Amino acid sequence: MNIRRKLYLPFLLSSLAFAITLALPVTAAENDPTAVAPPSVNISFKPPLRGAPKMRVGGGVRGADTQEVALDVLAPESAGLTTAASPTIYWFLSETVQEPVEIAITDTRSIQDAAKPVLDIQIPGPVQPGVHAVDLSKHGVTLTPGVEYQWFVAVVVDPAQRSKDVLAGGAIIRSDTAVGAGAGDAVALAEAGIWYDAVDTLSRRIDSNPGDTESRALRAALLEQVGLEEGAAYDRAQVGG
Repeated sequence: MNIRRKLYLPFLLSSLAFAITLALPVTAAENDPTAVAPPSVNISFKPPLRGAPKMRVGGGVRGADTQEVALDVLAPESAGLTTAASPTIYWFLSETVQEPVEIAITDTRSIQDAAKPVLDIQIPGPVQPGVHAVDLSKHGVTLTPGVEYQWFVAVVVDPAQRSKDVLAGGAIIRSDTAVGAGAGDAVALAEAGIWYDAVDTLSRRIDSNPGDTESRALRAALLEQVGLEEGAAYDRAQVGG
């Protein structure tokens, strides 16, 4: 009888533990292996130019397989700030496009002189989906503090009819004001309203370690806060893929 009790007790405890486990709720991360876990810290973008006019535009184009494609610049709705003289700017493409993609930057002080953009480069097709970077330092572009620059990304559907371009654009201003945020502190940069530097910090971390779920979650949160849902969804889908 004692032997039976000794054998039965561990079995009973094991069965009880199993039943409790089944009763526990399943989290989103457990249910979806590709889900991005919430970041251990919160990030909040506080635009310093409150009430400023909306500058961002977004576009969509149908690819060769007629699937809808999202094209966005990773920019806030109004002009975003950077502290860098030659920052890196980012844009997002949801699907592969066969057409070339053009990136241009215009100084708003000479916006009527469309023939002389600050930057005008073209990436030949096909262009793969994902977040793409343009390091202005590699193109000899230096932003003047306090000047608003407009920048655009265009899928050139027909070089002979540029009115057919699929266009996305935003605005950037270089600030020479001290913000009290470290160059590597994306959370503090976002809090100070330095959008482009915050995105660049997170993007560089992701580039160096694509499995960095914390940085992906923070970047996704930033993009969602300014209405860039497609880019945020892309970040969330990449983890575990």
